[in-house]
Amino acid sequence: MKIEHVEVLVLGDRRSTDEAKRGYAGSGQIEARAYLRIRTSDGIDGIAEMFEVPPKVAVACLDGPDSFFGAHLVGQDPDPPKRLWRRLMGSQVARDRAGWAVMCIGAVEVALWDIVGKSQGRPVHAYFGGPEWSPIQISRPTQRSHVVPYATVYALDDDPAVLIARQLDQVAKVRELGYRALKVEPLRSSPATIVEMTRRARELIGPDCALMVDVGFLWNEASIARRVVEQIAEFDITWFETPFPVDKLGAYRKLSRMSKIPIAAGEFGVTAPRIIDLMDVGGVDVLLPYVTTAGGFGEVARVVDAAAERGAAVCPGGWGTPVTTATHLHVATWSEVTPYFEYPPPEIYDSPLRKTLADLASFRLTDGLMPVPVAPGIGIELTDDVIARFRVT
Repeated sequence: MKIEHVEVLVLGDRRSTDEAKRGYAGSGQIEARAYLRIRTSDGIDGIAEMFEVPPKVAVACLDGPDSFFGAHLVGQDPDPPKRLWRRLMGSQVARDRAGWAVMCIGAVEVALWDIVGKSQGRPVHAYFGGPEWSPIQISRPTQRSHVVPYATVYALDDDPAVLIARQLDQVAKVRELGYRALKVEPLRSSPATIVEMTRRARELIGPDCALMVDVGFLWNEASIARRVVEQIAEFDITWFETPFPVDKLGAYRKLSRMSKIPIAAGEFGVTAPRIIDLMDVGGVDVLLPYVTTAGGFGEVARVVDAAAERGAAVCPGGWGTPVTTATHLHVATWSEVTPYFEYPPPEIYDSPLRKTLADLASFRLTDGLMPVPVAPGIGIELTDDVIARFRVT
């Protein structure tokens, strides 16, 4: 089996003129998202979603045999994925191996594992240990057979009252769908708005639902974050997410030492060492890697092992489409330190692409849980119909 073709597919939600004027902010729509497709001589496709990689960068790196990385892939055996991952990372040894280049390499690694799993009839998590939990660490009967997604609610508005109302409306819908955990996102908000939204969200969901708060890299000063954390601690917050830019390790360390709430970060971390530094240097309690952004399944496995040694948690972020969700389901299955992983519920967002891919996915939410994957590979396909309907370039 050899790699015959590498291709970047740019998909998104088509909008009306009125929608174009309003823009995508807060709607959950996908403007233009790059997906990688690798095809083999056996007719097997491997896919990956390239979160936060600009489509033109993805095309330059991976679209066709003459692209930056495509030349290293066409004609190669996709198995084992680690070999080609090393080949691509080795091509960058004289550079700072971070940023978009490594994110593209991470997408290649995911697509290669998708191919290997499909060719051998096994889900990807089986290659990383599967759902093998210690019998004395099983706290619920479904722990080996199901994982727990947390629903992210997201809406933007410059008026704090409207912002709170819109997100609380989503919170109510998410609870009706049966989610056991959810995250509010009072982005670009004042401390008072953050506290008010958190208080009202906890009142709305009751005491039995996990609640996370994400403020989206809002501050540079630890003193502001500390005051907010102190005020929302009474609402039983599972974690407080990304108060600072990802490279402000000193600020994270200062806040983590004084916070009663676990601090979470790492969704834009590229490579395992940089993500682990958030924990070792920044004192972060919960790491939030995206698999492709981090550099692939192998890099996230390194993060999981490091977190397990240090008593931290790894809860993959996932503000993508169900292709990302399908990928992260495998980490949630094999990791012993992943109580939750992120999932933006398609039902609450104005995104036909999200909804269509969710219908194609092999996972479904039942009683707040998703079953561990059993389909070969990552467990989702980009069909020709979907590509034709949503292709934007």
